[in-house]
Amino acid sequence: MQGDVPMVVGEMMLEIDVVVIGGGPGGYVAAIRAADLGKSVIIVEEREKLGGTCLLEGCIPSKTLIHAVSLADEFRHSEKIGLVHGDISFDIPKLRKWTSSVVDSLTSGIDTLVTKRNIDIVRGHARFLDKHKLHIEGANTRIQFKNAIIATGSRINELPGDYDLPLWSSAEALKIPEVPDKLLVVGGGYIGMEMGLVYSGLGSQVTMVEFMPSLLAGADP
Repeated sequence: MQGDVPMVVGEMMLEIDVVVIGGGPGGYVAAIRAADLGKSVIIVEEREKLGGTCLLEGCIPSKTLIHAVSLADEFRHSEKIGLVHGDISFDIPKLRKWTSSVVDSLTSGIDTLVTKRNIDIVRGHARFLDKHKLHIEGANTRIQFKNAIIATGSRINELPGDYDLPLWSSAEALKIPEVPDKLLVVGGGYIGMEMGLVYSGLGSQVTMVEFMPSLLAGADP
């Protein structure tokens, strides 16, 4: 977004070689590479943590949950090899805490990679003032730069709120708000399939709805 924003008293001005807008896997990797090539670098990121959708609310938490339910399923079918056990169930608060700890350990690793290269992080929303200047909304900061890398990724569409039943995005579902008796998953791509697998493993009766003739349409056979 471009437009004139008046300079305000106390606003900080930073000068840098490369500014990277977005701290996801595209952004922080580009920032690290630029720093390794000798450039001064700033990452502008709105979220509290680096890592982007995949790490914070996508493939990492989903794979962590899949590992948990797969392990439980393996135990449930282990009597044939002589392993005796009682009923297998989940402590959902502990499961949430464990999933968060996995995410936190990986974000901590990214922070270490960024810090050791003297890459600065500015929290806020970047707005272009011209082709070499940014205003960071929420940080009271302007950045003068030589080169910019835009790696903002995407975000989930807002869901309508006029339904009688709970309606979750995939990011909300990964937080395990509850384990419903029945769950309808709209979309049979890899995200929908992972959500179905997780909640089925947790005990929900899952139904998948997909527009295409088959699930995982377009995936390699």
